[in-house]
Amino acid sequence: MRSEAKPCILCKLLGLAEDSPADFHHTRVGQTFGRRGVDGIWLCAAHHRNGPDAIHVMGKKAWEQKFYTEQFLLDKSRDLC
Repeated sequence: MRSEAKPCILCKLLGLAEDSPADFHHTRVGQTFGRRGVDGIWLCAAHHRNGPDAIHVMGKKAWEQKFYTEQFLLDKSRDLC
């Protein structure tokens, strides 16, 4: 899923870009491994699927240690809406 109207929440918080196009990332907050949550955050390709800083490349645990937790980003996304 892609939306030009939703920027990457991580880029925004890191001061990298205010309007980077993003994909919807289903969060795994409170879910058992392998089950997608219905909530999600908007992440650009570099933070979602492509590149060394992507959550699907690094894995959730390492990604959250480097950046923020999915729960924090989900809460921030809701605050900004």
